[in-house]
Amino acid sequence: MDSRRRSGYYEVKYWRNPLIYSFQGNIFSDQNLILLRYGQVLLSLAEAHHRVGNIGTAEDYVAQVRERAGLTTLPDGDMLDVILEEYRHELGGEFSLWWVLRRSGEHLNYISYHFGITIPSGKDILPIPQEQMDANPNLVQNPDY
Repeated sequence: MDSRRRSGYYEVKYWRNPLIYSFQGNIFSDQNLILLRYGQVLLSLAEAHHRVGNIGTAEDYVAQVRERAGLTTLPDGDMLDVILEEYRHELGGEFSLWWVLRRSGEHLNYISYHFGITIPSGKDILPIPQEQMDANPNLVQNPDY
C-alpha cells in the first residue's frame, strides 16, 4: 500500500478500493468512478459565458441542464445565482459544491443567504497540511490556523 497518509480533507469524494495500489490504480482501473458530470460541464460553460457577458448563451446551457431534469422554465433572478443554484441541485450529495462556490467567489454570500451561517474570517480556506509544511519550509500557514 501507499505509505502516504490521507489528510481527510475533501479532495477524496469517493471510495477507494484498498486492494488497488496507490491513487493511480483507481483512476485507471475498471472501476466506473464519476469524476465530472455532463451537467457540471454545461454549468461551467454557462458560468464562463455569464462572466464574459454572453447571458443568452449562459441561459441556453442552464436550460439544457434543466431540460435533462424535466424542467422547462428558467428561474427568475440574477443569472449567477441561478447557475449556482443549478450547481447545488446537480452536485447534491457529492461534496463538490463548496469548491464551486469557493471558486465563484460567492461562497460567503451563498452560505449566509441560504443557511444563515456566517463563516468566520479566514475559515473559508483550509489549513495547509502539516506534512506539506514540514516538507517545504518556505510555506506560510494560512491565517487563523
